[in-house]
Amino acid sequence: MSYVFTHATLLDGTRDMQPQENMTVAVDDNGRISAVGPAASTVGPAGAQEVDLKGAYLMPGLVNLHVHLCGSGKPTSAGAACDAGTNAR
Repeated sequence: MSYVFTHATLLDGTRDMQPQENMTVAVDDNGRISAVGPAASTVGPAGAQEVDLKGAYLMPGLVNLHVHLCGSGKPTSAGAACDAGTNAR
């Protein structure tokens, strides 16, 4: 599914970034950013689900890397992970 995030304050992640207010970011069916620009002139794919982010910040490209590691680092079920960690050295 494609999405159009509208009215966001965009943070581009560059070293000297300045927040850009009232921006639109369009994301295509493959999850790729297809357009970025002012909300008044930027449109997304036909049929895209619109998400109004007025009052919110958006920083495209961030990846959720949050993880809890315990145990030996070897793949295991979540329930057994910490049990394995008590024996790991």
